[in-house]
Amino acid sequence: MIYVSCANLSLTKFPVGETKIVFEDFAKDRDIYSIKWYYESDSEIFTIIALKDYIDSLEPKARVNLCVPYLPYARMDRTDKEAFTLKTFAKLINQCGFAKVKVQDIHSNVSLALIDRVENKNWTLDSALAYKITSDVVVVYPDATAEKRYSKEINKPLGSILCIKDRDFDTGKIKSIIPVTDLDPNKDWSNTKFIMVDDLCSYGGTFDLAINEIRKTFKTAQHFELIVGHLEKSYLNGKLKDNPYFKELWTRKTLGWQYGLSDLECEELRSNKVHIFSII
Repeated sequence: MIYVSCANLSLTKFPVGETKIVFEDFAKDRDIYSIKWYYESDSEIFTIIALKDYIDSLEPKARVNLCVPYLPYARMDRTDKEAFTLKTFAKLINQCGFAKVKVQDIHSNVSLALIDRVENKNWTLDSALAYKITSDVVVVYPDATAEKRYSKEINKPLGSILCIKDRDFDTGKIKSIIPVTDLDPNKDWSNTKFIMVDDLCSYGGTFDLAINEIRKTFKTAQHFELIVGHLEKSYLNGKLKDNPYFKELWTRKTLGWQYGLSDLECEELRSNKVHIFSII
């Protein structure tokens, strides 16, 4: 899903696969233009480059911003045994010379170092999500990175739990999770919301495992929710939605698959405990 602030954009495919890009009613003589990109696939990267090049050819003195709420390849920030694709992607974006690159809930701070003139905003600035963290809520951080990213930005909760993960980086699977907290496990927690917070949910396996491990200590905990900056469609094929103690998932429209949903698809999301808000 790609939009431009200066024209009605038409994107079609030739039979062999190339993208045909047509600008209709291009608004000239602007100081700033904006491209909004809600990522769906790698094929869109070329389209972004072509759009920037075309706008530059029409308005060479204007500034062009890129708004890409979910930054592709932000997870690919390691170089051990795999290509450093985040660095490659950053080079492509930097070569375009955008005036600003606006992202949300960036997965890795490495991205902030590699991409020129980047601005990041977390979901904690969105009142539709942030107001859910109240003084009677226990916040669950699925790892130390999530705690570092969000603990200083959210409202003061009742308490928190930090999950210490042991991950097999060769397979990507989590071998174990150990919840760490100073909360009293013998208290009655049956009426307390435990809200997990993070930047991204794929299948939800980490959060599902966290719930199961936390309940071994907090045996009366009955209600778990999740707030994430980005939700992948693969969540619908994961186990988290089927966990009997998991009640709601809250997120924002940052990825292309979340736009243009049919009524049936929207109902499927609601039945799988998903609530999606428009981005700030």
